[in-house]
Amino acid sequence: MSARRRLRELAKQPNLHTDQELRRIMSTTLPRARNGYLRDLRYFSEGVRGLPEFIVPEVFEALLEHLKASKVPPIETLPASFALGIDGSFKDSKVQRAFEALIGLGNAVPFQDLIQTRTEIGDLFAARWPDILSWMWYFFISCFDRDLVDRKFKMNMHRRLCLVFTVGCSRDKCTIEIGQVPGTMQLATRIYMNGVDGAHMSREDAWLGAFTISYFLNVKISAFLLDEVLAAVGGDAKVFIDTLITRLDKILRPPEIFDRVATIYLTLFLVLDPVRAVPKHPICTALRARNPTIILTDALHRALEALPQASFGSSFNSYATEKGYDLISTILSHISNVLKEDTDRIKQALQTLQTGILTVLIDCAPVAFKFKALDRDAMVDVLRQLTWLTTHLPVARQASAELERLERTCSVQSRFNASTLDVRNAWVTFYDAILARRAILLQMQTLNSTPMACDNCYRFDERATFKKCAGCGMAHYCSKDCQSRAWKEKGHRAECKGLKDKPAKGRRAMSEEKYFLARVALNDAQDKKELLKQMARIGLKQISVTVDYTLFPPRCFAWCDYEELSAHRKETMDIVDEAGRLLDRCKPALVKEQLIEITDALSSLTYEEVAVPNDPSGDAKVEESENSEPIRIQLVDENVRSDAGLAAAPPVHFEVSIPGEKGQIFPRKEHFVIDDFWDFVHIKFEDSNEDSPEVFREKDEDGKYIIAPESYSPEVQEMTQQALLRESLKVLLEKQLTGFVDQQQGELLKMIKTLGDTRNRAVDTMTALRELMARVENTH
Repeated sequence: MSARRRLRELAKQPNLHTDQELRRIMSTTLPRARNGYLRDLRYFSEGVRGLPEFIVPEVFEALLEHLKASKVPPIETLPASFALGIDGSFKDSKVQRAFEALIGLGNAVPFQDLIQTRTEIGDLFAARWPDILSWMWYFFISCFDRDLVDRKFKMNMHRRLCLVFTVGCSRDKCTIEIGQVPGTMQLATRIYMNGVDGAHMSREDAWLGAFTISYFLNVKISAFLLDEVLAAVGGDAKVFIDTLITRLDKILRPPEIFDRVATIYLTLFLVLDPVRAVPKHPICTALRARNPTIILTDALHRALEALPQASFGSSFNSYATEKGYDLISTILSHISNVLKEDTDRIKQALQTLQTGILTVLIDCAPVAFKFKALDRDAMVDVLRQLTWLTTHLPVARQASAELERLERTCSVQSRFNASTLDVRNAWVTFYDAILARRAILLQMQTLNSTPMACDNCYRFDERATFKKCAGCGMAHYCSKDCQSRAWKEKGHRAECKGLKDKPAKGRRAMSEEKYFLARVALNDAQDKKELLKQMARIGLKQISVTVDYTLFPPRCFAWCDYEELSAHRKETMDIVDEAGRLLDRCKPALVKEQLIEITDALSSLTYEEVAVPNDPSGDAKVEESENSEPIRIQLVDENVRSDAGLAAAPPVHFEVSIPGEKGQIFPRKEHFVIDDFWDFVHIKFEDSNEDSPEVFREKDEDGKYIIAPESYSPEVQEMTQQALLRESLKVLLEKQLTGFVDQQQGELLKMIKTLGDTRNRAVDTMTALRELMARVENTH
């Protein structure tokens, strides 16, 4: 049984006093305790540890009566006011009463869940916190700054102060209110930093200190709280972060890696990450300088190595194994958020790949069934973020190299095929993406020079075919006409001198990025080639593909210009009508010549009415990029030949949506016009198991978004269940939208084919009639 569960059971135990005894205690003993009788005060101070009937506001008010700030001795009176007698108690009666009261507040920890349900106790704590804090500072300064007691007393005081924080932070609302009191976070930080050299603290004591500071940072991190932390360490953020990382590194080793100590240090580490905290604060900056994603990925490797050691037999090891899977999913979830929201996602993705995140993910795949259904989403989310990030050239290169290295050490496909359906599908999508990126990278290496874009028309080609501006040497043009237009119309005359002193590396890198993104989108859109072919065959010129990398797997859909399609439909109707009128005019002559069978056959060629469907995307419109002018790309590749079978096939417009920066509502959009879309073949991973989904059917999807009763406190339980409900609705809507888009694309393909077939039959009818009439005339 977990410690949390034991505390809940303790809180539910029946009262040990009868109602009559309790009334007598509250009417006689409690007033004496309030008035300062030490024996009675100590009775309640110890009683709150094991008697649920004492967890009432009246008892806490009696304890708080002796913790008024006005009674705190001035610091200048030290060490006299803190002197101990022969019996170990304080000579100053006010200090002894305050000490007993603090002990009593901390002793209520076993009934923390009961305190959460009795909101008046939490409100009382929050209201009287400045008084409590004054006494806590007094005892801390006396013990640790002035060093007035021995090691044993220091350890005891350290624990007492931590326990008082624990009771005070029993509810999130109280935690926020207490944290806003000046000095609270400074004291919590000083307690956490206590005994950095280990002189007077055990491993458990250090953990309590981390637990104390994590209360406030985990509930609601703010610049105010971080400023308090920084003030507590004398403005040296590096010392604070170094202490955290050193302790985390020591604890992330078997067998301690799966106990509550590791969980608390990891939680503190995660909440301070700049993605969740205040990015520009010195503490967050100091943590970023230590490359937290590398540390977390290393922790994942350690956890996976320790799992087999925790999987043998006893109930404790069973509990440790469960905590191990929880720890792994927590870290993976955080890494996913970093890759999604960090302002420097490319660097974070490269670091994560270099430290072996793919090894972690493929090692987790065969044991994914041991994770909770909801926790597996963390694995899927990391693969999701890595998939779209490989649309960036550096990440694609690193991911391809890491996957190639991984394939030399194990059978990647065998491992993800042995996984659960959700994890396997995510791996298939990622694996397919990397194989395609790898082939594109190899094709790019065969080019004679770096691909780049014309600075006027944005047409891509090999660098060797461009001429650069003689003035700045930075701008490149594919023709003299483009150079002239850029000079006159696009303001290059004004920027030419300013570009001369700027490095060309950034411009070339951007050109390579654009080229690579266009190639990736082109390959991912090959599934829509059949639909695009049908559009081109009926003569449509404005055809387009949207590739959306904000979804997983990436979604593609093809479309055409509404007005052009409607005009084509009207022309088809006119042709069919003309064919009908021609048949009516020719029918008497054909009957006269006894060509009745042919006439009947031609009459059966009827027009099929088709409607132009609505926009099938189902998505909200996204903001245009700053440079909304499309980039025209000629993706020259002499090793492939067109398989389109189309004469004068039109170019294909591409709208590529990728996630925007943190804080942006809409995704970022790139617009390409690709002339030789038809010349490329689909680079795709052939999944041999895609037709056998029953092998991977989930058994626990129904309960995925339901938490067990009493898994958390009532307040957290309700919030968690609401969050899970929102997540389940989001997943359901995504599935419905995917089905709707697929249905619409299918209907569009059917409509285009029907429209083309109808037009062809009408034209064939007219041609056949003219030939027959010519034969009739020739016979006469």
